This record gives sequence, structure tokens and C-alpha cells, in this order.
Amino acid sequence: MNTPAHLLIGAAVMGRKGNLTVVGAAMIGALLPDLSLYLLAGSALYVFGIPPQIVFDELYFSEAWQTIFAIDNSFVVWGGLFALGLWRGVPWAVALTGAALLHLCLDFPLHHDDGRAHFWPLSG
Repeated sequence: MNTPAHLLIGAAVMGRKGNLTVVGAAMIGALLPDLSLYLLAGSALYVFGIPPQIVFDELYFSEAWQTIFAIDNSFVVWGGLFALGLWRGVPWAVALTGAALLHLCLDFPLHHDDGRAHFWPLSG
């Protein structure tokens, strides 16, 4: 699923009509699981001039990059933060973390073989 679709779905499911703070938090949360990929790949391609083949065939699958992706795509991390937001009763935090979890739920069946560890740190 592409990132704009995640943003729209996250805002639609986790946002609150008339509450721009909650809608904005939901959109940010929908983006956060992909943000590290954009930052890493974007800097590698455009700042450091690394060829796309190396970025997406080698660096993407490197242990360092996969560790970062495992952390920001972890059901454990986002689930814990979602529970904390619910417990504290903070609507924007629930929207942000709920949209991130929704992002992971939608990605999980579609990205099953790209090396992401959705259960970090339980999966190592």
C-alpha cells in the first residue's frame, strides 16, 4: 500500500471530524512507520548520490536499515504506545498511535517477505 493511501485511511479511521489536532495526529501516525525509509533512502539517493540499485538491493536489506525498519514497524512498540495513549486518555496520542497500528495492519499481509520484523523486539 502506498503512503498517501495510509494517510487517507489513517485520517478517516482515527481522525475526529472538526478536530484538526486529532486528524493531524492521525495523518502523522499513518506516516511514521514509513518515515525512516524515506529519510534513509532519500538521503542515500539525493545527498550521498548512491545509485538506486545499491540503495534498494543492498542498503535496504542491510542489518542496520532492517533494524530501524523493525523498530518503527513493530506491533509491540506501537501497541504499547497505543495502550499508553488510551490509559492516559489523550485523544491525539490515540489517533497517532492508532493510525500507525492501522498502517502496520494494512502492510503486514502486503509486505510479508521484505525483511521487516513486525514483532520487534520479540522477534529479535
